[in-house]
Amino acid sequence: TYAWEPATYLSDPAISNPICNPESDITYTVTFTDVCGEVVTLETEVEVVTVDFDLPEEYSFCDGEQEQINVPNPNNYNLLWDNTPAVFPFDLTEGDHVLLVQSDDCEQQFLTNVEVLESPEIIWDDEYFACENEEVFIDASFPGATYLWHDASEENSFTSEVSEPIALELTGANGCSTNYTGEVIIYPLPMPNLPELIELCQGET
Repeated sequence: TYAWEPATYLSDPAISNPICNPESDITYTVTFTDVCGEVVTLETEVEVVTVDFDLPEEYSFCDGEQEQINVPNPNNYNLLWDNTPAVFPFDLTEGDHVLLVQSDDCEQQFLTNVEVLESPEIIWDDEYFACENEEVFIDASFPGATYLWHDASEENSFTSEVSEPIALELTGANGCSTNYTGEVIIYPLPMPNLPELIELCQGET
């Protein structure tokens, strides 16, 4: 019979060749009786070799943008991104991904999730029209958003009574922004040109 101590991380401490999966370095002793009936005690040290690599568990970027992953690899490990040789930097795609890091002695998997965040969108016209003495009202409301207009105002709406270019930076609660540009056009009121007096000879028009 065999008796391994400690039994921690061993598949079976009572067999000659248990499988061990320690999280850090550990020393085991095994006691058994040999064929001559002698009790023998042996000691072995298990050294856990770790792969020194830093991969964030999450990445996120706004839609309409493109995020690249560029992880330092000072030890020149062999890297497989989703089972494909990885050459940094490269463009990220949304979803769960596996990076397999291979050293001379070990390999280790790192998991990361890539999320594409939605940018805020509102109904927006390139041109807004009104007649003189009227005003243009633009409602840019979006839940949880912040607003920065061309005139540095920060309201969720904008009112104008003059012809002017306009712009809005709309930032959602997730930090993603959408930029809008447009123009307010105010038409002057028609002014008929009618003389105060019109003289006609009889029979003329």
